[in-house]
Amino acid sequence: MTEFRKETHAMPQKVVDINEGIAWVVTDLHGDWDAYARYRDGFFEAFQKGAAQHLIFCGDIIHHNEPTLDRSLEILQDLMLLQKTYGTSTLLLLLGNHEFPHIYGIPLLRSDQVCTLYLDTVLAKLQPPELASLLRFLNSLPFCVRTKAGVMITHAGAHPDSAILKNCETLSNLDHQALLRKVEAQMDKIGRKQLIKDYEATIIVTYDRIAEYFFQITSRDDPRYYYLARSRLLNEEHEFTLLWNALFTSNEKEMGELWYPPTLGKFLYTWSQDALYPQKFLVTGHIEAEGGYAVIADKQLRVASHTHALPSPEHGKYLVFDCGAEATMRKLVAGIKKIG
Repeated sequence: MTEFRKETHAMPQKVVDINEGIAWVVTDLHGDWDAYARYRDGFFEAFQKGAAQHLIFCGDIIHHNEPTLDRSLEILQDLMLLQKTYGTSTLLLLLGNHEFPHIYGIPLLRSDQVCTLYLDTVLAKLQPPELASLLRFLNSLPFCVRTKAGVMITHAGAHPDSAILKNCETLSNLDHQALLRKVEAQMDKIGRKQLIKDYEATIIVTYDRIAEYFFQITSRDDPRYYYLARSRLLNEEHEFTLLWNALFTSNEKEMGELWYPPTLGKFLYTWSQDALYPQKFLVTGHIEAEGGYAVIADKQLRVASHTHALPSPEHGKYLVFDCGAEATMRKLVAGIKKIG
């Protein structure tokens, strides 16, 4: 098998392999504390009985559609505390496209809403040690889980770029902070005033005004002042674009029903190359699913645990499966459950 994943103690593990135990997979809770608490408490009830060993949140645990109901910070803090007690093998959060912007300091827009605005405002009020701890947690989030069962779990699914072996290596070894340091060095070389001037040439308001809007910045001494200018340079980096595509892909809705199945097959094959066991099925969230789940191209199970469940969050489902027993799609579908 091709060896391409080389973890070090200094860099958080981006690919997690689980070879035994019963896992719950929960997706896209988007800052809803009640939904989070129901799944958390339900899992721990099963955990105490020995009926479940792993709770895997499949990304996008933050950003409620309604800011007045957003409990993203409390959810992150609760999960961080639980991980300290039970370990990351028991409780795991994968990187989703909504966690990703807070690592890189970029605003995330959806329709006419700035999804990151409320949480960025809350984070700005934290004490430096508390903020640093939370950012370290976000930086540590894995990209995917692979299992002995042959079930791989990612947030969004297969994208052509992340089905290429070299790019798979890049994602497996991606160091967010090293990439940010590289771009910061480029900013210093170009000149930060020049970057601001170039940015202002493309907008109809002042840079100060747009920085204040997205990040609630009131002083140019705030280190976040340059984040928007920095984002232009990030977009030119292959690693950043690769991660963006992997976290935002819309699968068959983007590639079409004809082209997505071969992409999915190649994705699973590529990510199996250094795995102990071949990965035959993909479990994801990210996209709406009628009744709380959908089977895509016979090899992907899309789960919608709350926000993306149609016709309403009450139809949300989660997945229970044995990480150590060979999976089939029939077994996976039989493991779709509704929280009590």
